[in-house]
This record gives sequence, structure tokens and C-alpha cells, in this order.
Amino acid sequence: MAAVAVFFVIGLVVATPLHAQSAATLQGRVYDASGAVLRGATISVRDDSTGFDRSVPTDDDGHYQMSAIPVGSYEITVSANGFKSAAIEALTFEVGRTLVRDFHLDIGDARETVSVTSAPQLIDRATANGVVHRSTLFRVSRRSPCVTQQGRQPT
Repeated sequence: MAAVAVFFVIGLVVATPLHAQSAATLQGRVYDASGAVLRGATISVRDDSTGFDRSVPTDDDGHYQMSAIPVGSYEITVSANGFKSAAIEALTFEVGRTLVRDFHLDIGDARETVSVTSAPQLIDRATANGVVHRSTLFRVSRRSPCVTQQGRQPT
């Protein structure tokens, strides 16, 4: 009986990180045209082919976060009362990634939608922590005649 309990606990410990690694997160802020944050805006993530459809509101500081988004391509819609909606037709989420995407909404009728057909390159700010891998430094140093492998300029 104790062996069954041990296997059950091990299964829970192993399964939780695996689920977290098979999904992605979207987070960011929503602003108006003047740069002020929009509280209570709604961010919707939808994929008609799978039936996935989830929405989250922004908080008082205009922040939003949606976790556990299955890997795939989704339509993202942002709306707020008194503002034109914004939409990205296809945003791709990869395993374990956190995408940071800020939105700027223009004043207007919410029934008007500004479609973004090619989103700007997303920077994974949430997981980029400023650490540069040794192989990257080595490649850069080999290309620059003024930098040695230790990263110092020759004297």
C-alpha cells in the first residue's frame, strides 16, 4: 500500500511540470492612444478549430496575464468600452514560452476593429533575463578583431 502512495505522489510531482511545459502564457498591458493604462479591458484568446476560447480582464494597472494556453495559433482580440477593438489574426504560442504583448487602443466605437495582420516581432521579455550563453560570446568575439576571447580589448 505504501508503494502505491509513493508512486501516486511521484506521479503528481512529475505530471505538474510536464503540463506546465506543454502550454504557454500571454501577458502584457493595455493602453489608450495617449499612453494611459486601460483597466477593465478584455483580452480574448480563441482558436475555432479546437474550441479554445478564454478571456481575461486587465487589472487597475492595465496588466493582464493568461496562463495554460495550449501550443498552437490563436486569434487575439482586445476590447474596452469606448475604444476600437484590436485583433491579431494569428499569434503562435510555443511550448513553455511566455509572450509579452502590449496593446494600444484608439478611442472609437467598440464595433470597429483594428486588425493587425502582421504583429511586430514579439520579444520574450518574461523569460529573457539578460544571461548570454558562452557560445554566443565566443561567436561574437571571433567576429570582432578588437575583442579577445575573454571579452577584453587588447592593449
